[in-house]
Amino acid sequence: ESALRALEREGVSLTALEIAGLSGIRTFAEAIVRPGPLGGIAFCGDPALVSCIANKIAGVRAASVFNVAQVVRAKKNLAANLFAIEMPGRTLFEVRHMLKTIVSAGAACPDEIAFALKELDGHAHR
Repeated sequence: ESALRALEREGVSLTALEIAGLSGIRTFAEAIVRPGPLGGIAFCGDPALVSCIANKIAGVRAASVFNVAQVVRAKKNLAANLFAIEMPGRTLFEVRHMLKTIVSAGAACPDEIAFALKELDGHAHR
């Protein structure tokens, strides 16, 4: 919450939601691919689980990230639209810097990876 308030003072507004359980993860992931939201950030105890479940939803490209370097890689190589961050364990400074990096421009996905992901999206529900 402190990191969200700090970003708000800098003109970046994010909406906080409480999500519980596996069905909550699925609902959150489904909301990301609907028109409107540009992506999501999940602060959670098990980012690998969140990413695994979310990536079953066609159009979601979730990544577990633990630092700014991993956020940059997920944006550059995957054009991730859901970032799962393990909490607790990050400092306010780390979280704030990660959030600023996530919301900054520059998400891209190499053509080869984008093609493979699009092809796999049709099989995400199986």
